[in-house]
Amino acid sequence: MTAGSSPTGHLQVIVCVGETLDQHNSGSLWYTLDSQMQALFPNVQEWSRVVIAYETVCAIGTGQVATPQQAQLLQQHACHSCPGRFVSQ
Repeated sequence: MTAGSSPTGHLQVIVCVGETLDQHNSGSLWYTLDSQMQALFPNVQEWSRVVIAYETVCAIGTGQVATPQQAQLLQQHACHSCPGRFVSQ
């Protein structure tokens, strides 16, 4: 199933975005996240059913989780980069 479709048309989609440690350390964090979010645009018609979740890939199983400040920066960046598509909650 893609972010743009659901079998019944009534499902909410959670899209997970995140970067690897190498991407984060190389300074390509924003490019990586922008690329992941841009891939959604042609496929989603109803943004009210989309939730974007963020976690760095390196956090999976390592305990190196994103700080609340990092997550807040991502939210601000997403809203700024894609005006009119997201509602901040």
